[in-house]
Order: sequence, then structure tokens, then C-alpha cells
Amino acid sequence: MDTPTGTRTPQEVSIGQFVNYVLDQGPNAGQVRPAIVVNKFDNTTGGKATDSSPPRVNLQVFIDGMNDGLDTAEGGLLWKTSTHYSPDKEAGTWHFMAPATTGYTGQGTAVKDLVTNGYDRSRSPEGGRTGLV
Repeated sequence: MDTPTGTRTPQEVSIGQFVNYVLDQGPNAGQVRPAIVVNKFDNTTGGKATDSSPPRVNLQVFIDGMNDGLDTAEGGLLWKTSTHYSPDKEAGTWHFMAPATTGYTGQGTAVKDLVTNGYDRSRSPEGGRTGLV
């Protein structure tokens, strides 16, 4: 949910949400990689909030394979536990991804035409033969 200022609060992060993680190791330390939240730890004791600090999260970070030089990453994923939120995007922390822009900005028009006008087999360069059933 967005606040009146258009920004989200860290407490609004949820399991399954994509966020950004700032690498804290390897030759690309300081660079941002996408991550998915797999667990969230609220600051509660017995169901009551203990403080207003942002929740810690466990993340599966999608790294750039061997380019990130992280031998501990299996299958292109890096598991980061109890990761803190930082609006300053410090190394080893997470932050929200920038909102997706609206509108089509690519050079081609095929996808935009398909979304806007629907699919017309008669206009297909293959004469309507797409291989789809």
C-alpha cells in the first residue's frame, strides 16, 4: 500500500514480494540485485509490537551467476538471512524496487499493437500460421 506521499513503509513488505538487495561481498559489492522475500520477522513479542523499526527479512537473491564471484550461490541464488531495511541502500540491506513505469517504451510496435488491438491472424506475416493450436 502506498502512503499519501507515494512511498511504502518497510512494515508493508510481504512474503513473496520482490525487493532489491545491495550486494555486500564479491567483486560487485554495492551493486543491486533482485530478491524475493521468503520470510519476514516482525518486531513483536506475544503479538504486541516491541518497536517501530522495520522488519528483518530472509531473502533469496538472484545474482548474475559467476559474474558476481559468489561461489556460495547455488543455482544463481544467494540466501540472505535477517536482512535489515535501509532507505540509504547500504551494502547488505534491502529496499523497495522502483515502481514500474506505465506505458510502452520499446522501439517495436508488435506488443503494443497486440495489447491495444488484439490479435488478427490475417495480418500475420506467416499467413496466419503461428504454430499455436
